[in-house]
Amino acid sequence: MTLESKEYDEECTKEWLNMIINEREENELRKEEIEEWKRQEEIQMEERRRREKHEYKEQKRMDEMEFELQKIHLAAEADWSKLNSPDDLGEKLDDYDTLKATFRSKQLPKEEHYNKQNFFKDNSAVTINEKRKLYGITHNERGEPKCFNCSNFGHTSRNYSLPKSLLTC
Repeated sequence: MTLESKEYDEECTKEWLNMIINEREENELRKEEIEEWKRQEEIQMEERRRREKHEYKEQKRMDEMEFELQKIHLAAEADWSKLNSPDDLGEKLDDYDTLKATFRSKQLPKEEHYNKQNFFKDNSAVTINEKRKLYGITHNERGEPKCFNCSNFGHTSRNYSLPKSLLTC
């Protein structure tokens, strides 16, 4: 009936139908984008919560350790007047040094930064002898450099006597 009327325009109807179909497809795409955005936001929020919880636990642990250290420090100050002999004083200082070392060893190292001045002091592979010469990975006790090609002492790879084609190391 509608198709037979004089006012019916087939081209116009096709355009309207195509427009309706396109709008529905766009709405579906927008809906999917919004759902994906919400999902990403939830993931970020959960990550933020997890990171904040971890930071809170670390801060709490550090505060507890600091509190214990302060308690011992105050107790040591109170006991200071009670010390009668140098042996008692030595024992208290040893206890304090032990506690201080334990406190430092429990601290987590920061991955992005290290103290360059104390690097060689804490590194067990590198030590300093009586003459204050560096030895360990790169030098021996006499201060001779170590070759990284053949692992022998007394020269470096730049001063290596064999050509690179003959190297077997």
